[in-house]
Amino acid sequence: MIGKAVIRITLVAALSILATFSSYAQSTKVKGRVTDSETGEGIPFCSVYFKNTTIGISTDMRGYYSLETRDTTSSILCASILGYEPLETRVRKHSYKEINFILKPIHNSISPAIVKPDNSRMMWIMEQVGKNRDRNNPEKLKQYTGDVYTRMELDLSNIAESLQSIPYLGKRFDFFSEYIDTSVISGRSYLPVMMAETMSKKYHSLSPAFDREVIEASRISGVDENNFISQFTGNTHLKTNFYDNFIDIFDNGIVSPVSDGATAFYNFFLIDSLQIEGRKTWKIRFRPKRLVATPAFNGEMNIDAQDFAIRSIHASLHKQSNVNWMRDIVIDEEFAPVGEDSTWFYKSSHLYIDLALVVGESSKLYSFIGDRHSEWVSVDMGPIRDKRILRSEDIVIVDDDASLMDEEYWDSIRPYPITEKEEGIYYMAESIKNHPVYKVGYAFLVAGVDGFLDIGKIGFGPLMQIYSSNNLEGKRVQMGLRTSTKFSRKFRAMGYMAYGTEDKELKYGGTFEYMFSRNPTRKLSISAKRDVIQMGRGTSPFTSGNILSSTLTRGHQKMSPIDEVIIQYDHEWNAGINNSFIFRHRRIYSNEFVPMITPDGEIMKSVAANEIGISTRFSKKETVTRAAFEKRYLHTRHPVVKIDITGGVKGITQGDFNYLKITLDSKHKFNTPPFGSARLLVNAGKIFGKVPYTMLKIHEGNSSYILDRSAFSCIDFYEFASDTWINVNYEQNFKGLFFGVIPLVRDLKLRELFTFKAAWGTVTRHNDGTLSDPNAREALILFPEGMTALKKPYIEVSAGIGNILRLFRVDAVWRLTHRYNNVNGVPTKVNRCFAVNISMKAEF
Repeated sequence: MIGKAVIRITLVAALSILATFSSYAQSTKVKGRVTDSETGEGIPFCSVYFKNTTIGISTDMRGYYSLETRDTTSSILCASILGYEPLETRVRKHSYKEINFILKPIHNSISPAIVKPDNSRMMWIMEQVGKNRDRNNPEKLKQYTGDVYTRMELDLSNIAESLQSIPYLGKRFDFFSEYIDTSVISGRSYLPVMMAETMSKKYHSLSPAFDREVIEASRISGVDENNFISQFTGNTHLKTNFYDNFIDIFDNGIVSPVSDGATAFYNFFLIDSLQIEGRKTWKIRFRPKRLVATPAFNGEMNIDAQDFAIRSIHASLHKQSNVNWMRDIVIDEEFAPVGEDSTWFYKSSHLYIDLALVVGESSKLYSFIGDRHSEWVSVDMGPIRDKRILRSEDIVIVDDDASLMDEEYWDSIRPYPITEKEEGIYYMAESIKNHPVYKVGYAFLVAGVDGFLDIGKIGFGPLMQIYSSNNLEGKRVQMGLRTSTKFSRKFRAMGYMAYGTEDKELKYGGTFEYMFSRNPTRKLSISAKRDVIQMGRGTSPFTSGNILSSTLTRGHQKMSPIDEVIIQYDHEWNAGINNSFIFRHRRIYSNEFVPMITPDGEIMKSVAANEIGISTRFSKKETVTRAAFEKRYLHTRHPVVKIDITGGVKGITQGDFNYLKITLDSKHKFNTPPFGSARLLVNAGKIFGKVPYTMLKIHEGNSSYILDRSAFSCIDFYEFASDTWINVNYEQNFKGLFFGVIPLVRDLKLRELFTFKAAWGTVTRHNDGTLSDPNAREALILFPEGMTALKKPYIEVSAGIGNILRLFRVDAVWRLTHRYNNVNGVPTKVNRCFAVNISMKAEF
């Protein structure tokens, strides 16, 4: 089910996020602040390190630090900086502790160092780093094959206090307490709820260009569908390569401190010169410039003075960045020279993300902590000869036996041993999954996303469609049932019945689906219904036929009764090419809102279409998920193109027609940092043959106050029709680029949006049934009153504010063309030259 897939993806995405300082139980964790004993102010750039080791970090601009290590060679933590007396203190190993250092200034001695940004030496270093980016970037290598060990953990924070405050639940969950730990990043307690280990092989090539990962072994706690989740537990998703100009995390382009234009976004501070492995290394701290609205990092990096390569980098998301739901993002990466020519390559990476409904530091609400730690075990820069990899189109391939590896295998491949407490997380996750409280909560969570409440083998829903209203049916009540995956994972049956208080007609429908194969997709679907539909509406599920759309409607619906039967077979050839073979019979009935009148004045009761069609979808490097009956497309940086070819066949039923319809759809969502992100939708088509207006392209309108990206906000239903057309929809989300430089407003993290929508089309003479057109007698059916051919481009634009309270969006829409209709020779302004749309969406 889609809902369960979404829930799993939410967990996995929160999991797939993952981890600096790995939050494993046997680490030594310290965090705190270094302050001046006389002023009480934080001391920036102070070195905090474990004595006689290379493990350390410098404080940020306010004197804060956090540090975590598995190293057990030292238990003495030191703080030192020029101009102050150094301090050291003993730290208990394998524990968490907050340690604040108060340093005394040294008077009448060397004055404290003053570190200034933008000095010539610092700028020269960053210039050399930029010049050597391609040479030091592993992704610019011609090819490589590498073995990667990845460990992931998904944690639930603030859970200890919540469980203890509920007497009944607190006792039932007592056995979880031994697994509760503390995050060194936030200082909040957390409970690990999912853990995953993966051994994979990464393949990279510039020509031909591809990046693929083979999951050779995978172990995931508390998960039945191991292969489904395994594709997200490797190293492919959420890549964090700082040699890229922007780090893309959930469609947020966070500018890299070594990007082409880094000096325009960051201040840099050269704070130390070190010797690491016999090579001179510069320690550089960076922070965003004051008026930078683009998401950016705070942190420090070690730069090799010989090759100007990144040796290591520690970066955390700047608190003022316009990024939703993520309270913390911390990334650590290490690089090392490998091979005879000392090519710089990945050594390890950590990604930590704290997802929270409320981002305030003092919030006691639950939040998810995602923690990922990857270690590159080996690398080969020779040619890739594996034919399976060269022929495959999949980004991630999961071996059939990936989940079958035994404990002896895992012990042999781990870069460091797993602790007894970490091993216990697997047992604990299974215990949580089987707990009645968890099962009930999970069922309602799925229902909130999927729309069906599953109780055993039967699901009830869709919940949003239980009640709705429209001008044809009046108040509509609907109830539906479907089989769940507990009934069968090969086939699914669904059915519903509905009744309208105004038309007093019973509606019903049903669907049967059979899965021949889940991966690749091979599915047969048969559906039939007698119902009402709104023709010429967009694809948004929230603008028609549900409680929300009925509440926020302008009341301009024009519904049509239909009988419909669809037989469809879906066939996936490879990851980038999918076909659907379709037979559809549809009969549309005339009614008072959508009449069917011939040029001779006769009223037609109905028209029918018998269609045979093929739909082909092309995509590239697209992330998909596969649930029991659905394949869900998540993300790709490339355009997705769909071509539909449909033929109408006459003579099968009464009132049908011969015609050919070809349509092309393209959608492309892409980042445009530092200007946010953009979305481009294009729809074009041509209909050959003489058909009634119900089979023309009825340009999408919207009678609701709810935003529908696929429809025109200022077009009424049945206002424009075409048999040759092109629609263009471009949306730019600036993600706070302008609001981010306005004091106080910046704290609201509002986002600016601009949308341009246009449609152009024509109608051939024999299909043009416009009432005012003297040639309308050639049409099969006259157009409804108010409906015309689109003889000149229709254009509307909108300006919007998004991310209101992290969820809401408001758009003001202006209609720029077709603002006047010719009524009896008199230009009359149309009713909808301006509209306001609202929507709700949780975006990062």
